Amino acid sequence: MKEKVSLLLTFGYNKGSKGLGEYPDFALSSNNQDFEYLFSTLSLNAALNDKTDMSFSLRTSRQNTESFLNQLSTGVEIEKDTYDDKTNGGSAKLTRRHGKHTLVIGSDYDNGELESNTISGKQRLEKWAVFVNDTLIFDKWSFTPGIRYDYTSTSDDFVSPSLGVTYALGEKSIFRIDVARGFNIPPLMATFGTTSSFKPNPDLEVEKVWSYQAGIESGALKYLWLKTTFFRHDVSDAIVSQKSSDNTFTKINKDRVRRQGFEVGIETAPIFNISFNGGFIFQDVKNLETDKTSKNIPKYTYDIGLKYGNKKSFVGLLTGHYIWWNAKSSYGGKYSLFIWDLNLIKKLYKSNDNTAEIFLTAHNIFDGSQYLDKLFKNPGRWIEAGIRVKF
Repeated sequence: MKEKVSLLLTFGYNKGSKGLGEYPDFALSSNNQDFEYLFSTLSLNAALNDKTDMSFSLRTSRQNTESFLNQLSTGVEIEKDTYDDKTNGGSAKLTRRHGKHTLVIGSDYDNGELESNTISGKQRLEKWAVFVNDTLIFDKWSFTPGIRYDYTSTSDDFVSPSLGVTYALGEKSIFRIDVARGFNIPPLMATFGTTSSFKPNPDLEVEKVWSYQAGIESGALKYLWLKTTFFRHDVSDAIVSQKSSDNTFTKINKDRVRRQGFEVGIETAPIFNISFNGGFIFQDVKNLETDKTSKNIPKYTYDIGLKYGNKKSFVGLLTGHYIWWNAKSSYGGKYSLFIWDLNLIKKLYKSNDNTAEIFLTAHNIFDGSQYLDKLFKNPGRWIEAGIRVKF
């Protein structure tokens, strides 16, 4: 086999200023936040032979923000917070196929540094991991056991075993089960940050979770693809906010939370270049310490879409998104309407690996309201357009 190598470079840059809103209940406003974001990735993928692939990637990101908190009535500045977040990292992975086995061995590394006036200087988060998994295929069955070890400089080390099983019900239908252990690292701000309303907790540990999923994916019906999944996530040492006697907040590891439900997705085959897709998610989230349903979390989520696809030159996509929040009435949320977006893409040029296209996206085209908290309303109607070039 002839060696095949691909190299991919990505780069993004975004600079601007935005308002975060007004808070009349507290006589405060935060109408000015300056931000500057930069990210880039470089990846190399190589097929060494028919049975062996290798991939390497590097990544970097820079996020700089400056936020101002003012008195609502006078505009006098009360607080100014600055954040300079830098992260560099990389990954490596080897895939080897032999007989019934597909073995994957890899590692990840990231080194981040946050400099901010809220943490009185600089704090670092270094993390690295090694992992291995193997997929074994026996007739209609496949088994994928795996294990991952993570080191973090701010919390305990963590070992994550996993097991995935699939069974081919037919030519176009699959039944699958997945069990995995995972974790969530506390952000540096929660561990070290201090503001007028927040105090740090340097003893914060990772959130731990056991995740269970089972479902069926099928394309057996001639014009319809269907996927359904039942899930349950058991979280321990959940990170929650705790209010102190001086009306400041801090983050602590406290609760046990069970998150369970199901999701359904459908998509039709194109008829006269038109297809329909939809999705629905139901979840019930309960605090097992208090035996009460958790508030301010989405209970139902709907997604629907209509797509026109002329592969030669034009694509149009109309999508609707709706969330029903199990919210406290004091939040003053408003979420009775779908939010609709329209995407139009026109291809101008295509030759081998080179393409050029123009796009137009109209967000929230009916200017609907869908938000959990009256202090953080969703954007109204807005439009973006541009040119995309691949070479």
